[in-house]
Amino acid sequence: MNIIIMRHGHAIFEGNDRVLSAEGKNQVAITACKLHAMLKIDRVFSSPKSRAKQTADIVISKMRSDRPSVNIIKDLSPSGNANLVIDEVLHSAQVDETVLLVSHIPIVEDLTYSLNKALNIPVFETACAYILTNNTGLWTAKALVTPYSEKNYG
Repeated sequence: MNIIIMRHGHAIFEGNDRVLSAEGKNQVAITACKLHAMLKIDRVFSSPKSRAKQTADIVISKMRSDRPSVNIIKDLSPSGNANLVIDEVLHSAQVDETVLLVSHIPIVEDLTYSLNKALNIPVFETACAYILTNNTGLWTAKALVTPYSEKNYG
């Protein structure tokens, strides 16, 4: 199984909400294209916040086929519980699937730490995606993808 932990793109205030800016939409589109060149995303989970849902929708829109729907998990919100998210995802996804989790600081960091406390937590810039894989019972870093760079691990 692969889990992609992704922070939403750059956001601005619009009324009482934060939504993706034009820059944020562009950032997400670039990261999405890079992700799709590396992996087939089977399931998508998002925070209920507008900026995260917009990010998930853009990632899905860049898929060539088999576009999954976005499943909302309340605990992917900034004050959510990373362990509850992981439990829900691991119980709903198959071992051969790639799952995208779209969220916020600090939950993206908490998710990484909860999966493997020994991993170095990357700086989650906007539209950054950290790909983790579990082939041996241990979550390990596979790649870090941003709109501006990619770093592969092993």
